Amino acid sequence: MIPLLHHFSLVEKKLPHLRLSACATPVEYLKEFSKTTDSKKIYIKRDDLSGTVYGGNKVRKLEFLLADAKNRGAKRVITSGAAGSNHCLATAVYAQQSGLGATLMLCGQPNSQSVRANLLTMHATGAQIRFCPSWEQLSQSLENECQKLQKTDGVSPYFIPPGGSSPVGAAGFVNAGFELAEQIRGGDIACPDRIFLPLGTMGTAAGLLLGLKAAGLAIPLHLVRVVPSFIANETAFGALFSQTNQYLHDLDSSFRIFTVNDEDCFFDHSQYGDGYGVPSSWGEVVREKLFGLEKIVLDLVYSAKAFAGLSLYASNFSAKETLLFWHTKNSKHLPERLNSADYSSLPLPLKDYFLQ
Repeated sequence: MIPLLHHFSLVEKKLPHLRLSACATPVEYLKEFSKTTDSKKIYIKRDDLSGTVYGGNKVRKLEFLLADAKNRGAKRVITSGAAGSNHCLATAVYAQQSGLGATLMLCGQPNSQSVRANLLTMHATGAQIRFCPSWEQLSQSLENECQKLQKTDGVSPYFIPPGGSSPVGAAGFVNAGFELAEQIRGGDIACPDRIFLPLGTMGTAAGLLLGLKAAGLAIPLHLVRVVPSFIANETAFGALFSQTNQYLHDLDSSFRIFTVNDEDCFFDHSQYGDGYGVPSSWGEVVREKLFGLEKIVLDLVYSAKAFAGLSLYASNFSAKETLLFWHTKNSKHLPERLNSADYSSLPLPLKDYFLQ
């Protein structure tokens, strides 16, 4: 039984769950990288290895979101993201594994090898892929697509917000907070002085902070923003934290109501750079350095920018501390069947990623 459901019996009875992950994910000491800092012990939480097929932070959310979709009688899920969205890819992979259809509404982002690879893998799962010309038109496009799918399927599709960041999805990272608490108490790692992770749609961070608080741990989160500030900001973070907290409290009144204090989170806006999906120069440097020392791969959109924030923090503060980096990008090798798609049947604007 996963830790959240073990601690709260009514949550277990009322909150559907599908086992999609290989959690608990390991915590590893970055011995060689730690040597490059004056006084820091750097650890990494390997959520990049989380899934049974595809890893990363989205899998924890999908364990609850897809279970909720099936429990509500949906035949299909619909979600949205950028063209190379890890969330949309994870949704497509695990929806197919769970017997659900998937419709993905994608908007443009800067081109890269990883964007093309993700697009092909989404396509290989059999997911329906739709292109939206702009984020501003996405809401109307989603509404129109939902109406079409309801007529086709005879039932409304289950809507998953970008990044899976709803109270249901964030419950997956509430569980992750309890999981880390068990690893600390089991001696896998001393209680970290600070946890570093990228800040996108915020479900990962809001759920993790809530889980840590519920598990009795006061560990500040260092949140490195990698998306525009209108998506990730202190106000929206507090709202999602409170909504998730209230959701779990309503399921089981023994799950306490908590508050977000100033010392709980540091919002680091220094690594956003030139925009979403645009690699930062410092992110590229630390990505190469970490791979050279530890053979761990970071992606340039999310995890490299977050690790750049950790690296700068470790360089600028001399106090002896234990720091934990939460690795959120998939590192698992995908099955061969998901590596053989042909881009030619993608919607026309998405074909351009392969023709440039």
